[in-house]
Amino acid sequence: MKRYFFLTGILFFLFPTLLQSQINKKKKEVLLRPTICTVYKMPEFIGDLKYYLDSTGLYPIEAREKNQQGRPIVQFEIGKEGEVTNVCIKRTSGFAPLDSEAVRIIKLMPNWKAGLKAGKKDTFQYLLPITFSLSEI
Repeated sequence: MKRYFFLTGILFFLFPTLLQSQINKKKKEVLLRPTICTVYKMPEFIGDLKYYLDSTGLYPIEAREKNQQGRPIVQFEIGKEGEVTNVCIKRTSGFAPLDSEAVRIIKLMPNWKAGLKAGKKDTFQYLLPITFSLSEI
């Protein structure tokens, strides 16, 4: 019986010490891991984006006649070579002619300067709000 208490006492005092040394080893392993940082360089529109949108966009006649204004948000991707792909409406303006004109403008865009992810060309997703306002006409 004394042996049992003696062994239990030893384990009671030694086990936390062994456990703590294992935790310390794991902490050191975590601290020694290298940190990886990914650097992004976002794609760039070549030229003036606002000028492009203003000069390319045509206010739909149907929307103008009904005094309809809106701000659709267009989602698209800039590919590895700077091409514009996968154009769609992320949030509608509430008026179909304005949405379709926004998609048309984006689809006509020239290629962008491609973006970089970790030093390599990669595809990036963009959201671009396009405002249709009658006060600006």
